[in-house]
Amino acid sequence: MENVTYKISEKCKVREQINIKDLMAEVANTDNPDEGDSDVSCDANYATHLDYATNFNVKQLGMILDYYEILKRNLRKEEMVNEIVFYESEPSNRSKVERRKRLWENVAELKKDNFFAKYLIVEL
Repeated sequence: MENVTYKISEKCKVREQINIKDLMAEVANTDNPDEGDSDVSCDANYATHLDYATNFNVKQLGMILDYYEILKRNLRKEEMVNEIVFYESEPSNRSKVERRKRLWENVAELKKDNFFAKYLIVEL
């Protein structure tokens, strides 16, 4: 068996000097300062879409569309979900969306109560 010898040598490129002031100016002058926020909102919209598509049936989605006063005629489930997610993602609709969610939670809580459950006919 022969002895093997080898030599390891690094080939380094000369690093370019980075001027911090220039870098800070470049960051400050970017065209899309909220670019990272769009990824977050896209992820939130996808999560909301998945939640509605998985955990809600057509009747429940129809009730939500009725609450938002969105026409639901001839919409398939996927289209209903898209309409709801689009409506709820608009900042101008935030107060109505929060109100609907709070009211839906209130109804669900009342349905769990032995006394009030007898008097509620709402199906959520």
